[in-house]
Amino acid sequence: MIVLFTDYGQSGLYVGQLHTVIQQYAPGTHVIDLIHSLPRFNIQSAAYLLPAYTQSLPNGTVIVCVVDPGVGGNRPHAVVRADGCFYVGPDNGIFDVLVQQASQYTVFHIDWPLPVSNTFHGRDVYAPVASKIHQSGDLDSLDCKVAVHRPTRLAADLAEIIYIDSYGNAMTGMRVSMLKSGVRLSVDGHSLPRASTFSNVPIGECFWYENSNGLIEIAANQASAAEIFDLDIGVKVSIRN
Repeated sequence: MIVLFTDYGQSGLYVGQLHTVIQQYAPGTHVIDLIHSLPRFNIQSAAYLLPAYTQSLPNGTVIVCVVDPGVGGNRPHAVVRADGCFYVGPDNGIFDVLVQQASQYTVFHIDWPLPVSNTFHGRDVYAPVASKIHQSGDLDSLDCKVAVHRPTRLAADLAEIIYIDSYGNAMTGMRVSMLKSGVRLSVDGHSLPRASTFSNVPIGECFWYENSNGLIEIAANQASAAEIFDLDIGVKVSIRN
């Protein structure tokens, strides 16, 4: 299985081209469009969403990860083998949180031998590489080497809004499992109670909870927390004991 994780948008020409290339290299491969609405150009948001939303994928899954505002620049092409799965994309920070949260991982840099465009490495490099890994189950067919002395630029958790869904629920980059019991959470000066689900609070009331992928999420029962608090990507969340 190949999973696509990008900021290409749900409509337009780009996603279909990824599917086309994958079928050329690996006919019949099952391809899942996990998300194409990642915040555009926002490597940091993608980095925190990536491990949370791929942690339950079966071993051997190949994930194409593309948020790449520096496409055509000098950042390396990478494959990360982490906890039984393969992650393919630019080594621009998108894998920084993944490797910190993984129990085991190796980062490889790829030398792709075929001609590529300057602006669509998702199609010209990462989709073919993912297809080759999917077919072989390993990296033997690729020209790659282990990346050494590779610093990470992001912390393992982030107390900021990283994604807002269509309901106006605001996800943060913080894992609930990393919190001490009894913590207090506030956003924009408003203290929020914790609840386990929406129906535990009155209609229209805001709260925070552990979402289905383990992240702190700010929500409102049958209303938009993002509209109520005027939230956007990058807004900081205060967490105090």
